[in-house]
Amino acid sequence: VGMVQALLNEQNDCGLIQNIGVVPTYRGYGFGRMLLLKVLHAFRCQGMVQAQLEVTMKNHIALNLYYSLGFRQHKIVYREVTPVQGEQLSI
Repeated sequence: VGMVQALLNEQNDCGLIQNIGVVPTYRGYGFGRMLLLKVLHAFRCQGMVQAQLEVTMKNHIALNLYYSLGFRQHKIVYREVTPVQGEQLSI
């Protein structure tokens, strides 16, 4: 019903969460929170003292989850999105 992709950066004792997702049908049941807590626990067991992730500022549901678990905004990075030739970009 969900997945999380994470890496350990042992050079600075930091766990990096690259991707977390829950199948739309199963959203709202706490699976995202469970996945995030499990990966944070795994980081701690591996000696990581910090965790980082990136999230789109428009993803309010994810932001609320991350804030509720103690994540803080460190910086805002804007990335220009260029559509692939032949595709339309809808925002």
